[in-house]
Amino acid sequence: MSISAESVVREFLAGWEDPDVNKLVGLFSTDAVFIEPAGTYQGSDAIKAAFENLIQLFPSITIHVKTLVADDNHVIVERLDIAQVHGHPFEMEICAAFDVDSDKRITRFRDYYDFREIEERLQKVADGSREDLTVWDDRRKEIVGNS
Repeated sequence: MSISAESVVREFLAGWEDPDVNKLVGLFSTDAVFIEPAGTYQGSDAIKAAFENLIQLFPSITIHVKTLVADDNHVIVERLDIAQVHGHPFEMEICAAFDVDSDKRITRFRDYYDFREIEERLQKVADGSREDLTVWDDRRKEIVGNS
């Protein structure tokens, strides 16, 4: 059975539950680009540093895929990421686009989310508030079900 772009991306997303930065970066080509609202990172070393920063902020992220569309070299994912911040769930709605080369390595990864909204919610946590850490209950049920 051949490896598909979709399976590479699903492996990457699943890897955030108990992240090993070297395994995550190992799914990328050495000259890959990671683009997110907080910055652009080119090459394995820069991507590794960006992922290390994310892991420091969110040591574990459970990713619930709502929608995934893929062809041979592209994957688009709509997802709900649930991390723990000071022992409380912190939810983020994110869309991502991946380009995967013929060697089944991710060459471009773009994360799209409301940076300001997440930044404001993280500031509330830093200020000691525990409100607004999750998305609306009906949105969560729509994405992850009743579990």
